[in-house]
Amino acid sequence: MNFKTKKHKQFPVNWESFYTEIPLLPCNWISYPNCNHKEPLVTQYRLDFKTRNKDKFILNISADQNYMLWIDGEFVGRGSEMKTPENWYFESYEISVDKGKHTMEVTVWNYGDLSPDNRMSVFPGFIVIPDPGHMDLLGTGIAKWKVRKFHGITFNALPKNLGVY
Repeated sequence: MNFKTKKHKQFPVNWESFYTEIPLLPCNWISYPNCNHKEPLVTQYRLDFKTRNKDKFILNISADQNYMLWIDGEFVGRGSEMKTPENWYFESYEISVDKGKHTMEVTVWNYGDLSPDNRMSVFPGFIVIPDPGHMDLLGTGIAKWKVRKFHGITFNALPKNLGVY
């Protein structure tokens, strides 16, 4: 497998269309069903897919708040960079895979109300926007992604001192 990472690149999205009722993004944000956005949450998203030939594709990925990405058990990358709802960042990856069955797994965590002040959040979730030729195969809200919640993980509140980050 061959991975090329292009980090810190802002995905070209009009901020006025982000998180609106009728999003202009070609894929949807997905989340764990009925999650409470005030509570810390760790989830794993999984997609099993098959390629008919050796294939190469681009993935633009983001999460609210952080993620780690694996393909076929091999670590690919992590993100998302610190952002605001008006300036949301995606990491872009160029992936090459051989013919056959593959698995993409993404662990996502959100700190809920325990978020540090420099980690803005809208709602726990995850999005993959592949290149146009791979939308049906890999895109969130289109392909058959599975999600599960990790239990038994606890988060501790960070001490906050006024004016100190």
